[in-house]
Amino acid sequence: VSTQSTWVQEYGDKLNEDLAEKYGVKNDDFPVYKLFKKGGEQVDYKGEITADALTRFLKTELKVYMGLPGCLEVYDGLASGFLSAKADERATRLQKAEDELAKVKGANAASAKFYISVMKKISDKGNGFVTTEKKRLEKLVESKITDEKKKQMRTKLNVLPSFTE
Repeated sequence: VSTQSTWVQEYGDKLNEDLAEKYGVKNDDFPVYKLFKKGGEQVDYKGEITADALTRFLKTELKVYMGLPGCLEVYDGLASGFLSAKADERATRLQKAEDELAKVKGANAASAKFYISVMKKISDKGNGFVTTEKKRLEKLVESKITDEKKKQMRTKLNVLPSFTE
């Protein structure tokens, strides 16, 4: 992943105004974050402007592993492909996740329990649970809750992109 920072000057020589026009960016839109995928697909980022939120976006869009706060590599491996797994495979992965829980210590235990909870809810409610839960957590982060609760919700948001097809 490479990044590019481009400024658009509103006065004088109006540097990079052509780029702003090409991509439909207006002065009132700044800051603007765009991901240009291989093949020319362009994805606009509209979320919270934090390192974790931007990393979550890239992890989801580019389908790459990036360990975010709250993510556990063993559990990410179990979550990867969980959405397309058949019921018996889901049950096997869930059992492995529960078996692994005894090895997890400290703050990571809460994350491990969240992975297990999501696996159970996907199995019960279907794949749409991930999208519904993501929207619910995003609303909570934007609401008037304590900073500690926001941190907990963001950690859960970091885990959800691990559940892929």
